[in-house]
Amino acid sequence: MVVMLVLSGCVPAVTEPTATSTLSTSPTTTSPTITSGTEPGDAHTLDLAKGDVSDSFVFESEDPATHAFDVTIEMPVGAELEITFLTADGVTLYIFDPTVRDCDEENGQLSCVQHFPILEAHLPGRWAANVHKLSERPARVAISVVWLPIEQNT
Repeated sequence: MVVMLVLSGCVPAVTEPTATSTLSTSPTTTSPTITSGTEPGDAHTLDLAKGDVSDSFVFESEDPATHAFDVTIEMPVGAELEITFLTADGVTLYIFDPTVRDCDEENGQLSCVQHFPILEAHLPGRWAANVHKLSERPARVAISVVWLPIEQNT
């Protein structure tokens, strides 16, 4: 499942993620599913104003017990962001912060990809994405989430 989201905003830290699992499964040949946007690669884009600002949006997640997910963030070089997801069961997942620098830079833009395993302890459904821009300059931010079905080994 491919979900692209662009976010801006400040999200208060609720709690650290309480449980993550390791990928002790093998990927299937099932295509990713789109949960937001109309085509794979679509992103929600947020235009964040000058100064310390926050924004959020809600999206439908696949079942995190059967899907790993990748989050891609595209933003200008120099933008400082904190991104969290609030799961359907009320747990805050820390997705991105200014210390993450596993990014590719091209033409003044950063593209950063974060990989997440299946999260067996969390519920599917309505999740909220929250973006907090810490840097002064305005920024256009695009965020996409790609859900990857995992076949369970039995």
